Amino acid sequence: MSKCLVVIPAYNEATRFNSSAYEIFARHLKANSSEIGFLFVDDGSTDQTYDILAEFCTKAPDHFSIVRLEKNGRKAEAVRRGMLIALNKGAEFTGYLDADLATPLTAVESLYQELVKNPSVVLVMGSRVKLLGRDIERKAYRHYIGRVFATFASLSLDLAVYDTQCGAKLFRSSKELQEVFTKEFMSRWIFDVEILARMSGVFGKLDNIVIEYPLRQWHEIQDSKLRLLDFLKAALELYFIWSTYSRFPKR
Repeated sequence: MSKCLVVIPAYNEATRFNSSAYEIFARHLKANSSEIGFLFVDDGSTDQTYDILAEFCTKAPDHFSIVRLEKNGRKAEAVRRGMLIALNKGAEFTGYLDADLATPLTAVESLYQELVKNPSVVLVMGSRVKLLGRDIERKAYRHYIGRVFATFASLSLDLAVYDTQCGAKLFRSSKELQEVFTKEFMSRWIFDVEILARMSGVFGKLDNIVIEYPLRQWHEIQDSKLRLLDFLKAALELYFIWSTYSRFPKR
């Protein structure tokens, strides 16, 4: 059993699965006797995603495994169910990463080390900050729309957060964290914000127990499923999250 188990949700990723990158990283994990493992959650794919991922897992069974959801429930539900599986397996650290590897697999090791050396922290979030020495590639319009969204997300959560939507997050496992993922999310597009809203209700003020870690590398995937209209949907969902969770008392 891996000490750190990371969920990778996947839906119709057959043509985008970067097998060479995964194979290289699997060899790296094995060579270093790594405590990090990955759990693919096939979200009811209609192509060959499950077969491809399952075959890959047979090549690196110590660090990669897979579960299959019979029905597509979208990314939020795939992550939620994968997180509950990871928590029930007894992993000390759990999290999730996008299958397209916009965030490289190696970033998980950095997030993991941040949690290990900061025992009071319950969540380390990857953050796409374009700094000197960082290789961050993102379309300009997405960056600026993202900054506007992040501002409103910060106001809604009463939390100075730079990047809620980066698909790389790692948590310290606990009963309280399991409570965060017990119920289905109301949001399809910005469940990351809803996670923070739920954590605020369960853990209380998050300022000192959540860290944003500037990623060293992040490359936008050209055929990403995200479209401009999705940002409009996200704005509506942000309102519903604010109106729902702002009424809940914090512990």
